[in-house]
Amino acid sequence: MIKNYNNIEELNKLFLSINKMGFVESKFKGSGAAGKTFESLIGKRGDSKCLPDFKDIEIKTHINNVKYPITLFSCMPDTNEVNSNYMLINFVKNCGHYGINNKNIYFNSKIYVNNICLSLNHFTKSYIDFKKQEIIIDFVSYDLELINKMAWPIKKIEKIIENKIKTLAIITVNRIQNEESTKFKYKSIEYYEYKGNKSFIESLKNRKIYISFNLNLQRINNKNKLKYHGISFVINIENISSLYRKILFW
Repeated sequence: MIKNYNNIEELNKLFLSINKMGFVESKFKGSGAAGKTFESLIGKRGDSKCLPDFKDIEIKTHINNVKYPITLFSCMPDTNEVNSNYMLINFVKNCGHYGINNKNIYFNSKIYVNNICLSLNHFTKSYIDFKKQEIIIDFVSYDLELINKMAWPIKKIEKIIENKIKTLAIITVNRIQNEESTKFKYKSIEYYEYKGNKSFIESLKNRKIYISFNLNLQRINNKNKLKYHGISFVINIENISSLYRKILFW
């Protein structure tokens, strides 16, 4: 018997009732609107970075026919010595893309492990330090001097996975939208269980998972202030089987 069968069965009944509603109007705006609207329909209030969305199940929504990755979890590095706005912005601009939103400049990039990314006066090197059991991004000058670094302890990541995303419910969503409104139809749901910590490391090494940086440069009191909007570990939907096995619920 499935370990958390009762919770899956309860969520599945809620999903089926929402599925029968057809298209429902979004209650939120932005890229996370489909997930937030579904959570509001099942009576969930607020979000937790530490706990699953429903009992022991983390809910992820995926817009049908849209190539957009799934955020597994957010996690700030324990060691973060990147204290130069210029360096970090330069790093993100060269590794990703940036634009302007509400007069604030935003930056987004994705960093794969075992990768080197060149910038104007330094480069970044990302890797897994198996001796220290850390995921590392080093900022190195072209004279090969270590300038700064970011580090995520693997034990910390394993704890987040254990507490929050051991079981996933991935919901495929149809979306229709115009200038006035956005509507969602919650089309199907699939359940997944985590394969184990070895699969996470292998997925990082094989470029199935990447680290996503979302930063904002805000103008506060006539000074540019860099703010982390989020640093997350992310996977594309087509790679989910590298990390999870499907639960045959029916």
